[in-house]
Amino acid sequence: MTIRPRRLSRLAFTLSVGLLLGGPVESSAQSFEIVHAFAPLPREPSGKLLQLADGYFLGTSRRGGVFDKGTIYLLYRQANATWNTFAIHSFFGPEGREPFAGVMRASDGNFYGTTRRGGAQDKGVVFRMTPAGRVSLLHSFSGPDGGGAEEPLIEAPDGIAVEHRAAWWARVSRCLWPRHHI
Repeated sequence: MTIRPRRLSRLAFTLSVGLLLGGPVESSAQSFEIVHAFAPLPREPSGKLLQLADGYFLGTSRRGGVFDKGTIYLLYRQANATWNTFAIHSFFGPEGREPFAGVMRASDGNFYGTTRRGGAQDKGVVFRMTPAGRVSLLHSFSGPDGGGAEEPLIEAPDGIAVEHRAAWWARVSRCLWPRHHI
């Protein structure tokens, strides 16, 4: 089965319940096929899947991994046509926990993401992962500069940015990490 880009929105919706869907399990208006159930690791997949050029998908989970604080994982199809996951990184707290919004690939070839918790003040972090899988902390939120990030990062002309709302009633703020700092 080939997962086509138009199905990625269905995949992202399905990640919240821990299943990847692709095409037959009957629903009221659509039919789906379960292609992978997440058990035991990673747990509670979150955010969008990022499709890589080689047909693999990169995702995040809020739970699971060695320390049960979330993972960055690779989803891939095996030779026998079944899907499997491989945890690339297990978060452990000081460098973040509970990644929520997935990762984005920037023009420098690295992957960037946020966590809702962890870091120096337990308010979340911004991290970078190299194509080789090495994760480094870029920023630890302290509260006044944001925290609990649930929105995906974006690539701005002058660096990597996150726009987030501290609460439903609060104004949107934007934090930017200039290219020369990352």
